[in-house]
Amino acid sequence: MECAAYKNDGNLKALIVTGCLAERYRDSIFEELPEVDAILDVGSIHNIVEAVESVTTKRKKGSKRKYSSYEKNDEVRLGGDRILTTPDYTAYIKIAEGCDNKCAYCAIPGIRGKFRSRPMEDLVA
Repeated sequence: MECAAYKNDGNLKALIVTGCLAERYRDSIFEELPEVDAILDVGSIHNIVEAVESVTTKRKKGSKRKYSSYEKNDEVRLGGDRILTTPDYTAYIKIAEGCDNKCAYCAIPGIRGKFRSRPMEDLVA
């Protein structure tokens, strides 16, 4: 992994894998990519601060602390506080997550969970 080189150079404290990749390959990431320090699946993104603190705190010499968090992705709260990353006149808003279709070629239902959408009141607010 190209990012792991930054750890070797001392320019990166930790390497954290999140989202779909972490969800789909949760059982093999630490084994296949030993340079990864933490894994957060789709349902655990709210634990990112805990993960960063866990893998960046001073450790005893030679000890390696890994962090992983896996929670039910069907129960992830949609919405919450937003950081606008677009110009003032536009903004992205996530209105739904997941999928109930079980297409043979698609991994989304297994990765993102069942379809759920935000209530209209939440979107308006």
